[in-house]
Amino acid sequence: MLLKKEMTTQEIDYFIKDKSDFVKIDLLGRLLSEHLPNTTRKFVFLKLGEIYERVSMFSDSASSYEKAIGLSTSKGENKNLLIKAAQLFIRAGDFNRAEGLIRNAISDANNFEKKDIYDGIKKYYIYVAETNEKLRRLGEAVKLYEKVSTMELSDSEKKQVKEKLMFLYNKLGKIREYMLLKNG
Repeated sequence: MLLKKEMTTQEIDYFIKDKSDFVKIDLLGRLLSEHLPNTTRKFVFLKLGEIYERVSMFSDSASSYEKAIGLSTSKGENKNLLIKAAQLFIRAGDFNRAEGLIRNAISDANNFEKKDIYDGIKKYYIYVAETNEKLRRLGEAVKLYEKVSTMELSDSEKKQVKEKLMFLYNKLGKIREYMLLKNG
């Protein structure tokens, strides 16, 4: 039995709950080819985003959340989906797409929310960089710290990012970059 376009979101959720993640992805993907009501379509995109994230397919997850944004009915939900998709694009290493989504989230926000979004994204970049560092993905960590170094940082944050970059450059044998940062 396959998913049918007449099913409610609860029925869809119940039908796929015992399936493996990749079977869920296949079933939900097939369902999207049907003409669905917007609420069901949004539910399917959100469910796909959640599953893709769980199996570390971050770019696909971000794309699913991005598609759900167009079906969102409230500004608050729209902003949260923009930020979630941006975070997933950061994890996927697609900083350009993440920045576009962040700009969209900030454009609809007031000044307090703008600072809050920007600070949250900056912290998320650092979190992902530290995670990559712990997992010994040093090249990925360097890309993330280099990205953070281009953002608005306090003096202590600049110093911390510079020290992390110098450490990683040295560890990766990037002596030229290490020396430029040390002397610059």
